[in-house]
Amino acid sequence: MDIEKLKEEFIKLKKEELEYLDNIAKLGYQKTFSQEEKLNIYRKLKFYENENAKFYKILSDILYKSKEENMDKVFIEIKLKDDFFNKVSDIFNRHRYLILRRYNINLETNSYILTVKDIIDERYTKYRYEDFDYLFNNQELFEKPIYIFTYYDDHSDEYFLFDFTTGIYSDFVYGDRKEISVKEMENFEKGKIIMRVTSYVDEVEVSTIFREELLNENNKTLEDCANSTMIRVNKLNYLRSPEYKEKMLLEKITKLYDKVKGNLTKEEILYSGDFINLIREVYSLPNNRTITREKIVKNGGKDSVIIVATDSNGNYILTFQTRINDKIIAEFPSGYIEDGEGVIEAAKRELKEETGYVSDIVTLLDEFYYSVGIDNSICYIVRMKNSVKAFDVNSNENLTYGIFTEEELKYLLNNNIMCGGLNKLAYYSLQNKGCKRTLRNVK
Repeated sequence: MDIEKLKEEFIKLKKEELEYLDNIAKLGYQKTFSQEEKLNIYRKLKFYENENAKFYKILSDILYKSKEENMDKVFIEIKLKDDFFNKVSDIFNRHRYLILRRYNINLETNSYILTVKDIIDERYTKYRYEDFDYLFNNQELFEKPIYIFTYYDDHSDEYFLFDFTTGIYSDFVYGDRKEISVKEMENFEKGKIIMRVTSYVDEVEVSTIFREELLNENNKTLEDCANSTMIRVNKLNYLRSPEYKEKMLLEKITKLYDKVKGNLTKEEILYSGDFINLIREVYSLPNNRTITREKIVKNGGKDSVIIVATDSNGNYILTFQTRINDKIIAEFPSGYIEDGEGVIEAAKRELKEETGYVSDIVTLLDEFYYSVGIDNSICYIVRMKNSVKAFDVNSNENLTYGIFTEEELKYLLNNNIMCGGLNKLAYYSLQNKGCKRTLRNVK
C-alpha cells in the first residue's frame, strides 16, 4: 500500500475533524446545545475516533514492517489556525493543555503533530465523556447523572447498622460506587438516569449496550438511550433465561413430533379380561400412511402412585410382597388411584393401608408413563416426610413392611434387591428434586 497516499487520506480526515472541533467550540460560545445536538456531536466525534483507529492500525503495520527506528520522527504535522479553540471559556485553561495534548495538539507550535511512536502506541484521539464539558464550552454532555443499579447488599449480620439493606449504584461515567439505604433509593434516583442489571445481564454488559445506544441516531435524548438500553437488556435477559431455553426446547420437540403425530381413526377390543384389556388402534400419519398399534389397558386404565416415604428420623419405609419367581423384592409403597380420588389423597391412603404410617408433608415429585408403546396409564411419584405410625395394619402373607436407613436403601438398590424399574426411577427423581412440569402440561 502507498504510504504517501495513505498519509494524504489521513491528513484530509484529520483536518476535517479538527475543523469540526473548532466549530463546536465556537458554537458552544454562542449558544446552548440541546440534548439532541450534544448527542449528534458526540456521535460525529466517535465516528472520527473509529476512523482514526483504522488508519492507525494500517500505518502501524506498515511502520512495523519497515523497521522504522526513529520513534520521535514527526510522521504527520498539520498547522492549525491562529484562532483554533480561542473561544473556549477560561474556566478550562487548567485542562486545556492536558486535553489537547491527548489529541496530539501542540499548543506551543499550534500544530497537530503525530510521531512514529504515537502511531505504534496507538495514541489516536479518543474522546472521553469528561472531555465534552471542555469541548462544549462549559456545557455537559450528560445533563443528568447516570447510574447503573447493580445489586442489593444485606447488612443484617452487622447489628450496629440501622438500615440493614442498601442498594449499590455504579456511576456510568466515573465508575464510582454509591451505597444507598433502601429507604432513600427512591429519593436518590430522582433527577437521574437509572439503568438496572438483571439476573442474566451484568453491569459491564449494561454499560456496553448503553454506549451503543448513545451512538444510535434514533435516540434523541439520554432518556431515549436509557430506555432503548433496558429494552435490549430485558430481551437479552429473557434469551438467557431458563424459561426461554425451555420454550425453545419444547418448540423443537413439538416440531419433531408434528412430523410423526398420528390421528386415531379406528379402535377395537381384541381381548377383555378381569384386569387387562387388549385394544387394537389404527392411526393415520402426516405422510398419508396408516399404522396399527396394540394397547394394554390395566385395571380399567387407572393411574397409580408410588410413595417415597420417610419417618421422623429420615429412614425409608419399604414394603415386601410376593412378586415373580419367589424372588425377594423391596419396593416403595404403591397402588392404584381409585375413581374420583386425587393423587395426594391416593398416596396417603396407600401408605396408610400398607404400613399404617401417615404424613401431612406431601409433595408431587414426578410422573411418567409405564410403557409408552403399549400403555397410556401414568404413575405419579409422591414424596411424604416425617411419617408417623398411626394405625396397625392387618399383615398377611402377601405384604409386609420395614424401616431402612439411606445407606441400607442404597445397598438394596445397588444389589438389585430393590430391582423394580419404577422404584429405581422414584429414588432417582428424589435425588434430582423431581420434575417441575407435569406430563399433562406438556403440549
